[in-house]
Amino acid sequence: MVEEEPREEGAAPDLGYAVPMEHAALFNKHVGAEIALWRRVLDMGQDEFAAMVGIERSRLSKIENGKLAARMDEFLAVAALVDTNVVDLLQPAYHRYHGQISTKSGPALPGA
Repeated sequence: MVEEEPREEGAAPDLGYAVPMEHAALFNKHVGAEIALWRRVLDMGQDEFAAMVGIERSRLSKIENGKLAARMDEFLAVAALVDTNVVDLLQPAYHRYHGQISTKSGPALPGA
């Protein structure tokens, strides 16, 4: 079993290839916007939504603003709260991110 290196809070996971920091930051921004959109669809404030996801309001605010990357457990909690799965939750953010990056500098991710 491979032991995972510790990483800073909010750092993107190791995907086996280098992702430029500006790409990770842009993707985090799109993911955060998607989470904020779902929160507003549910007509919830940050305090209520954060409590239901199981995180502090300040962490939710940083995720929504793209300053922190959400962890997988947080994605799962948000997906359960909005009655969807993680793939469907992240798909709009991925497509916005990929379209924005690929139109500027070619495909952003290997195989894209």
